[in-house]
Amino acid sequence: MVQGFSAGAFMYGNLLTELGRRGAEGADFAARIKGSVWDSPVDASGVPFGLSRAIMDGGVAGRSEGTVGQRLLQSALEAYLSPSGPMRQYYQASRVPTAVIYSEADTAVFDKWREAGSAVEEAVFEGTQHVSHLPADPGRYEQVVARVVREAFAGAPAGLAAGAIR
Repeated sequence: MVQGFSAGAFMYGNLLTELGRRGAEGADFAARIKGSVWDSPVDASGVPFGLSRAIMDGGVAGRSEGTVGQRLLQSALEAYLSPSGPMRQYYQASRVPTAVIYSEADTAVFDKWREAGSAVEEAVFEGTQHVSHLPADPGRYEQVVARVVREAFAGAPAGLAAGAIR
């Protein structure tokens, strides 16, 4: 199981891209991933600007002009995430049970994942901010995660899936 927040979905895409480069060894590892839950995953189209700004400008929001370094990093990330780039196939597709938890404050990415053939459950938490859904409604959040865990481990030995869920 994998659970990630915000840019964690981007990092997961990087992991899957690297595993794809490693041939059979990477495929064996990737096949062990049974499900995923993403809390406010960033849209791939927003990663180049947001990540480059956070890294190069120290996370300072509100600057209208990026530094030269920020613009160079943004360009490199745009190429990496382009439709023909190596990571796009992983970032917007999932072969495992997946839930996306978000609010109206987030850019919804699940439509792109569905277009890529992924079965994605969406859980909208109204009135919450980016990655702040768990404190707003812990019971509902746990239910979403538990559903994915049950589906991901449906064929597992009886104690394995039950032990992962309270």
